[in-house]
Order: sequence, then structure tokens, then C-alpha cells
Amino acid sequence: MNNKKVAILIIYIVFMIVNSLVTFSFESNLWKYDKYVHFFEFFILGILIINIFLDKLSKMIIIQSFIAVMIIGIFDESIQFLIPSRIPDIYDLIFDILGGSCGVFLLSIITMNKQKNG
Repeated sequence: MNNKKVAILIIYIVFMIVNSLVTFSFESNLWKYDKYVHFFEFFILGILIINIFLDKLSKMIIIQSFIAVMIIGIFDESIQFLIPSRIPDIYDLIFDILGGSCGVFLLSIITMNKQKNG
């Protein structure tokens, strides 16, 4: 495991937690992009998680990375449940999981194809 990769992942997760704790005040028309933000935020998370394990990539690592994305998504929405000015949303969680899964699977597929083709 590369310590720099782990450090970047931890910093990113801390950023996500802080982002969940902070209340933003935007015009209502900007919230129409909320699901895209959730997808992209977790897409990056999925890439960062699987990036740590690229040298020993296996189906089990991919599944564990997917589970980690799900747990972090649930934790992220749970934080919003505890903050009075924030509202947890099941659709946000769905887009979190979809984004993270796409990040995990995309980088996994790219890496496996490179390893396969030499």
C-alpha cells in the first residue's frame, strides 16, 4: 500500500465529512445539480479507494471497495440526518453509491485491461 495514496484518500474523506457538516446557502435553482455533485464526489472517492489496491487487484478487492463506498455514503447521509439544517435524502445516497461504484469499476476495468494486454 502506498502511504501517499492512503493519505490522499483520508484527506478526501475528511473533506467530504466537513462538506456534510457545513450548511450552504445557495439559490434554489442551483440545487437541480445536487445529484450530479453527489455522483461526481463519490466517483472520485471510488477511484481513490481502488487506486490504493491497484497492484493487487482482485474481485474481492473490488467488492470490498464497493462496500466501502456504500458505507461511506450511508455515513455521509447519516451525518446530514444529525444536522438540523441538513436533510438526508435516499436519492442522494443512491447517486453516492452509483458514482462510487462507477469510479471503482471504471478504474478496475482499465487496470485489468492494461494488465491483460501487457
